[in-house]
Amino acid sequence: MHRYLKVFAALIIGLLASLPGNVQPLRAGEPNPVTAIDILVEPDATMIEHAKAANQRLVKGFPFGFALEERHHPHITCLQLYVETANLSRQALRGRREGSG
Repeated sequence: MHRYLKVFAALIIGLLASLPGNVQPLRAGEPNPVTAIDILVEPDATMIEHAKAANQRLVKGFPFGFALEERHHPHITCLQLYVETANLSRQALRGRREGSG
């Protein structure tokens, strides 16, 4: 388990370290395709059942709240970001290099 956490932490640190230096403002009319990167932890069956039960209680008290359903599964989001698609392979290589040390 700890081995996976170390690899996971290295990946997140590498991705985060690769982002700030390349930020440029968007200009109207220019295409700028991006790729969404979502790193999450999916819980086991027991945790999923607990999450669903808690969500049902929350939705009863807050009917306009967020209900878990077929498209929305319980999970823990560890990192969510967008990377310019043109730079995706360069960012991935940079993250591997920084995460391996």
